[in-house]
Amino acid sequence: MTETTPPDALICPRCGLAGKPGQKFCNACGTALEKPPAPPAATPKNVPPATPPAPASPGPAGSGRTGLIIGAVVIVALLVIGVFFLLPMISGPGVSGSSSAQSGSATTKASEVVHGTISTGPMTVAAQGTIPAQGGVITVTDPGSAINGLVFTAPDGAYPAGQQVTISSAPITGNTFGSNFNPATPMISISAGSEYAETPVTVKIPVSIPDDQFAMAFYYDEVNQKLEGIPTASQDSTSVTITTRHFSDIVISMISKGTLDVVKKADSGFRPGVDDWEFGNAGSELARNGHCAGQAETMMWYYTEQRQKKNAPPLFGRYDNNGREKTPAFERDNTLGYRFASILHAKTNQDNYWTNIGSMISNVSDINTLREFKYAILLTGEPQYVGIYRPGGGHALVCYEVSDNHLFIADPNYPGKERMITFNETTNAFDPYSSGANVNDINDNGAKKYPTISYVAKSAFFSWPKIASYYEDVESGRIGFHEWWPYSLVFNSVDNKGAKTQVGRIALAGNNAEVYKIDVPDDKVTFSADSGERFRAVTFVIKDSNQKQVTRWPITLKEGSNLFAIETYEEGSWVGFDWVDFVYTPKEPTSAATLQASRSLTTARQYALNDAGRSNPECKDADKAYADANCAPAGTLGMGFWNTLPFCGTPPDTCIDTSLNGGVLEEWTFYTKEETDAYGKSKIVAVRDGWLLHYDKTWGVSSKERYKDGDQVGSCYLATSGTGSSHFECTGDTA
Repeated sequence: MTETTPPDALICPRCGLAGKPGQKFCNACGTALEKPPAPPAATPKNVPPATPPAPASPGPAGSGRTGLIIGAVVIVALLVIGVFFLLPMISGPGVSGSSSAQSGSATTKASEVVHGTISTGPMTVAAQGTIPAQGGVITVTDPGSAINGLVFTAPDGAYPAGQQVTISSAPITGNTFGSNFNPATPMISISAGSEYAETPVTVKIPVSIPDDQFAMAFYYDEVNQKLEGIPTASQDSTSVTITTRHFSDIVISMISKGTLDVVKKADSGFRPGVDDWEFGNAGSELARNGHCAGQAETMMWYYTEQRQKKNAPPLFGRYDNNGREKTPAFERDNTLGYRFASILHAKTNQDNYWTNIGSMISNVSDINTLREFKYAILLTGEPQYVGIYRPGGGHALVCYEVSDNHLFIADPNYPGKERMITFNETTNAFDPYSSGANVNDINDNGAKKYPTISYVAKSAFFSWPKIASYYEDVESGRIGFHEWWPYSLVFNSVDNKGAKTQVGRIALAGNNAEVYKIDVPDDKVTFSADSGERFRAVTFVIKDSNQKQVTRWPITLKEGSNLFAIETYEEGSWVGFDWVDFVYTPKEPTSAATLQASRSLTTARQYALNDAGRSNPECKDADKAYADANCAPAGTLGMGFWNTLPFCGTPPDTCIDTSLNGGVLEEWTFYTKEETDAYGKSKIVAVRDGWLLHYDKTWGVSSKERYKDGDQVGSCYLATSGTGSSHFECTGDTA
């Protein structure tokens, strides 16, 4: 704000405010006033050239008619140029036309923001006071003040620690925002701390509004030379009441309703499919009913702060797959953007005061709401926040263009789609808009009608600085690290007997930090989530790279690469996304010669005990477990019966029932090898290979099974012929 100070006025050296004639101390901070420093010498403008220009040469004979022709051409050219420059003033910052461009048709360069300056006279304090935690009211009661009658109202809990509030005003002496901006109040400065109020605050501003005029409040950002709309709670012929959570310099502007209503189009340049998020609003564990408000505000913030200000790339798809190879069929592998929207919705207390906002701003007539959107885009060149309401809830949208009686909308439930809200001139109201609380609500229950349409502006209820701070986490890849509950994914290979072996782990899952490659020795794999008992009911949505959903468990793999998208849900709410590539390499068959050369072969037996052996502690239940002839330490063998051998070696003769094949009931051939488990611990693994022989007192070997590398491949049993002879009948591989 450029302040015009009388030449003989004293100013405050601390806060820069000018004092009134005869005033010695600053009304705002109490500092002694001083004379302002002398202004620097003015730089001469339009300095004539050192050599005067040569006089124009006289025209040839007959040049009078030629001059008329040239003059006519010049007049036509000036008219064309005039229309070219005046049309944007009538139509707004966007391109003139009767309908919006289709989604995705915008160029990669965003539209320009409307800039301007406002100059004022000295600022004068009109009222001061403290708002306690339980809320309160501060009223300007100075009859000499230009804002006498202004009422600042904070509800209970707006400032939990209390807040000092100072209300000042300064006369406006000029501006460069063009003919559509017509200040109807002084510049009003409200100081209420740098933080946003916990709940919306209202300010009733006195202003005389003729019947043919439309009035609306704006913030003025002196640093960036911009205006920003503020939601209207109510208005009459003598006042406008605004509602917001933060304050700075505020001014009410008026425009003729007739002038505003004939504006064909006000266009911010924002377009769905270019400037919105590419994912739908399905919510998360932080925002279980959806994060529409966070999604709407973050895409508005990115457009104004990154696209318009810094000419950054369009938002749609920029963070798809977190910036790696694009995967448009998988919306939520953009975990950076998805968590950004969820966190902003949750951490800015949207659900806490959403209903309160709706009740505050729904008192404005629909025709004036239409005018709010049009006037705001006309004076700012920026998209605007839309709140829609129905019994049972609300939803957030972005209005990026007003064309005729249509609000062109970007809806978080319909990413990349151009949608409209229509003002019906017959009913003098908006037609209800169809959407839902979130995409799941629409898919499960169908779209619902939202009859109430409200103007929510831009940063009035959302902390713009907080969005900027979270965007830094998006850029660093750490968004959500502090807000999301950490969890791991643990992967297990499953062999044909159902035995599981851990083959991989994502320690910090859900962030889609990379494509995790996991080598798997079997053609089946399972996994689980480990959250330290935080998750109560975890489910997964698993799809292959062709979007085919996996419905059978364990997951069956083909040889080679198997790329899967894994989305994790806790009690039905999204918590994360990961890409995992399971690389299945089948085991190579091992020949007997190789097996003999590379692995330690041994035999184990189960013995038949006599009555004395069963009661003798030295026999150690040798009939209930296999005894390893090599005396491997108990508990070191890793499969089936080999887990815990309670006996080692051959039992004493006094324990054995020698009437049965020397006391042997069963005899195994197996090999052992040393492996390292997933935790780095060394262990001996026993794998059955060869024959398992079952002995009988009468027949000796009564049946047998053949194993290869731990898998049964054949079996034989003893059969008796009609002549009394016996023979083995076998199936499978028994060679």
